[in-house]
Amino acid sequence: MDLEIETVWKEQLRSLTDRGRFRRLRTCTHLPGGRARIGDREYINLSSNDYLGLAENPMVLERARRALEEFGPGARASRLVTGDLPIHRELETRLAHFKNTDTALSFSSGYHANLGIITSLAGSDFDIFSDELNHASIVDGCRLSRASVNIYPHLDLDGLAGMLEASERRKLVITEGVFSMDGDMPDLGRLTGLCRKHAALLMVDDAHGTGVLGEGGRGSINARGIDAEVQVSMGTLSKALASQGGFACTDNVVREVLVNQSRSLLYTTALAPSSAGAALGALDVMENDPDMGKGLLERARWIRESIQDMGLDTLGSQTQIIPVLAGRDRTAVSLSEKLLSRGVLAPAMRPPTVKEGQCRLRLSVCLSHDDSDLERTLDALSRTAAEVGLK
Repeated sequence: MDLEIETVWKEQLRSLTDRGRFRRLRTCTHLPGGRARIGDREYINLSSNDYLGLAENPMVLERARRALEEFGPGARASRLVTGDLPIHRELETRLAHFKNTDTALSFSSGYHANLGIITSLAGSDFDIFSDELNHASIVDGCRLSRASVNIYPHLDLDGLAGMLEASERRKLVITEGVFSMDGDMPDLGRLTGLCRKHAALLMVDDAHGTGVLGEGGRGSINARGIDAEVQVSMGTLSKALASQGGFACTDNVVREVLVNQSRSLLYTTALAPSSAGAALGALDVMENDPDMGKGLLERARWIRESIQDMGLDTLGSQTQIIPVLAGRDRTAVSLSEKLLSRGVLAPAMRPPTVKEGQCRLRLSVCLSHDDSDLERTLDALSRTAAEVGLK
């Protein structure tokens, strides 16, 4: 190995350590009831995206098992070769019906979906307008698209309006329906109006709204009653749907553009059959119990208000994602480590995942959590926050 470049890499790692930003992988075994095991100790897991607790559901597991037995462990090829399986079409039909769109297209991950959608729809003749707190996969998709990328301040639709007014090119606006680190939401009703006024396409990444918001968990777009006004509704199978993968719900023309131009679809093996099966099982469960999302949001409201009563800042959270602002890197790390010692797993979020000075815990409330475990978490957080000087 080149010793000079190795020295540079080691210095980069030392710099991360000095700033409290060095990260290590931590092997974790997920357990029933919203818990996890690390080493020989069990913890209350406040970091999972299994919002509806469906990863343990018998219907979900059975559909995954059936898909594994029928189609095997992998798709064996990309979609345009021989990897386009009947279960992919079944899943896409169900997703399109669920999201009230003409059609849908599945990807191997949510990251693949965002890269593929953005780079296929927006080229060098486009202006993209992206919320400053959009997910890294959106950021990377924008960079790869060759479009001119314009970042508007988080949720600032007045600022966005001025930027749209100044653009004379084709326009694509991209936002998350529920922001993954803040748990807040844009005013999608007003946003669709702006896009209509300025002839802009609108793409909503609804990874964290799907399964939770809207009628029967149809997401943030449905919750606002604007299903027909959003050109692309992106989502993941890996959050409330308890599986793994991503998807785009859209019209037939856009789907064909994605099939023909999305490199993250063309050049990778198709979604694993068991993942498609698990997502179908999750959709079955949600159809049978359409109020699961409402129950989760009510539980999250209790936790959020309890944390606010401690004098802690939950930023603008309105959903099951509840940040606890710590500010500095080391404060967030200390808060997380002290909570871990009290049996609560809540890793610290630091740059580049969040902005400088915005380090925090990101708590994910799930339906699988026992009320007594959530009460224990609140007690542990109150004592720990006092110890690190947050209250």
